[in-house]
Amino acid sequence: MTSESTLTIRLCGTNDWEDLRVIRLEALSDTPDAYGSTYEESLRWSDAQWKNAASTRLYYLADRDGRVSAWCRGLQ
Repeated sequence: MTSESTLTIRLCGTNDWEDLRVIRLEALSDTPDAYGSTYEESLRWSDAQWKNAASTRLYYLADRDGRVSAWCRGLQ
């Protein structure tokens, strides 16, 4: 028997800054060479910087089973 879950893709907004922070830091720790910043740099960001990134950059978050499981960034 398999269990199905729903994946929901949503545009990241100001209120999603904590989810963005968690998933981006996780990605930076896993594959640091794939991004334009380092884990250490991003770890030093203030809450205000994360809120700004979540509200002004084109990020998408993927939710599965009530948890952000992936993210991507688009270009405007």
